[in-house]
Amino acid sequence: MLIALQQDDVAFRVEVEQINTVKSKHTSRDLMLLSVRFQTRDENEKAKSDSRIAQGKSFVTRGEGGVEGKSFKIHSTRFSYVVDDPLVTHSWELEEVETLAPSKLTLGDLEVVPYKYRETIKAIGTSGEGILDIIARVALSPEQEAQLHNLPLYFNVVRWGVNSEPKEMRFGQVMWSQEESG
Repeated sequence: MLIALQQDDVAFRVEVEQINTVKSKHTSRDLMLLSVRFQTRDENEKAKSDSRIAQGKSFVTRGEGGVEGKSFKIHSTRFSYVVDDPLVTHSWELEEVETLAPSKLTLGDLEVVPYKYRETIKAIGTSGEGILDIIARVALSPEQEAQLHNLPLYFNVVRWGVNSEPKEMRFGQVMWSQEESG
């Protein structure tokens, strides 16, 4: 199956060799893993490929087979060539990118709406589980701030719109600022 990988104004036509799935550690939904291959014949095309790898940005897919409009990041790459032949064969492993944008967070019994949000899974040990690390910016009323200060050391967090399963968490680095108006 042929698809196009689009990133800004650059597109690569690639052959999908294999489609697998992996369970997301963030949302528990199935994410696509694609093994793709394409060939370049000149240094400009190889340089374009190398620069896209270095940027680490995601690609949007155009094509068929249930991949249309999905976003993928490069997980691993390799290439091969024969000396004195301009043909270079590229093989990329791509992983579907999730949009993690919760509509609200529930911290214990406090509900807040983040205006900026990022979460990552930090690898720890050999269990494969990892540690969920959330960076969220929220605006709090004085009452909500008091509620926040009264949370126990560990409390349940629900990320509505990402995963409704409560996770027991604690605060790591906490930073506060007050708006000029109060």
